[in-house]
Amino acid sequence: MRMRTSPQRRPQICTLAPVLLLFLTGCETARDYSVTGRLWEKEVLGHYFEPAPNAHLQLFYDQRRGDVLAAYDEEHTKRRTIRRRAYFVNRNRARIEAVRKPRFVDPKRALAHDAIPLTPSVAAAAPNNSLQASLSSDGRQFTLSGGPVAGTYRLPVYPDQSRRLIFGTRIVATPFAVAADLAVAGIVVAAIAGVIYGISQGAVHPQ
Repeated sequence: MRMRTSPQRRPQICTLAPVLLLFLTGCETARDYSVTGRLWEKEVLGHYFEPAPNAHLQLFYDQRRGDVLAAYDEEHTKRRTIRRRAYFVNRNRARIEAVRKPRFVDPKRALAHDAIPLTPSVAAAAPNNSLQASLSSDGRQFTLSGGPVAGTYRLPVYPDQSRRLIFGTRIVATPFAVAADLAVAGIVVAAIAGVIYGISQGAVHPQ
């Protein structure tokens, strides 16, 4: 014999259905709709500034400083906006090797210095101790030969400091987000319990 749902129980079942559907969809839904999940979205963490795929590297020798000024195009791993950067190579070598932001200068300073020849292959011994440079195949490092700053140098790659500020803010905000999610969960559980109780009462005392 086929049982029919009474008109009094239909609104209760309709109320329970979307709530159960929310829980049955699993962790992805919880992450997308919970306050804590939205607070810690992966796509806003771990971004870096790095050389653009075609960095248009230019090198210039500053005789007064005895250092090489490097100018290149920089991009962000998320935003993909291009920005022209310039920094002194030897002065910032330790910072770059430590994956820290170098001390940038105005790229227009390069206009006051002579350009260093840049080739795509490893430079041979430079005549008369003059500076030459070669670019690596991936475009992320260069080698200087001749002069007081000979050696291989990497172009800067460093973390987005604004993301660290966001990270710290999120740590502070997390307890409040968890409390909000627990409050919402309590309301949902109470609603489910109420609906189940109503259905059970309707079954015991059919009208």
